[in-house]
Amino acid sequence: MELSMLLPVYVRKFIIIVYLVRVSTLKTTCGKPPNCCDSFYYSNDSHCVACLAGYFGPNCSLSCRPPNYGLQCQLECKCKKEEQCNHIAGCQSTNRKMKDWRNETDWPVDINDILQLAARRGEEMKIRSGH
Repeated sequence: MELSMLLPVYVRKFIIIVYLVRVSTLKTTCGKPPNCCDSFYYSNDSHCVACLAGYFGPNCSLSCRPPNYGLQCQLECKCKKEEQCNHIAGCQSTNRKMKDWRNETDWPVDINDILQLAARRGEEMKIRSGH
């Protein structure tokens, strides 16, 4: 076998070993609230929670750097000229005009659905309180 074919195998093994060493050392120093591991944050209910899409690092304090985006910055933007890489959602148009939310007509949910949900929620609250 040629050296050029063996090199990728050795590189992969090296990466796996480095990863395993890092994971084993992290287990001893993090993971128990309030000492959450990298790419986790300490939530209000006293748990370590994985970072939301677009964020990573200690306490999820860093945003993904282009061209990466998404959960744990695992996805890669391949944007067109008129697009820009957003750390959460990926490629976004730079010439898109923001709609005025007060004049929005293409609501994803009908207003009657919202009112029915609010009424049901009010009934549930009355039942729970015994009134």
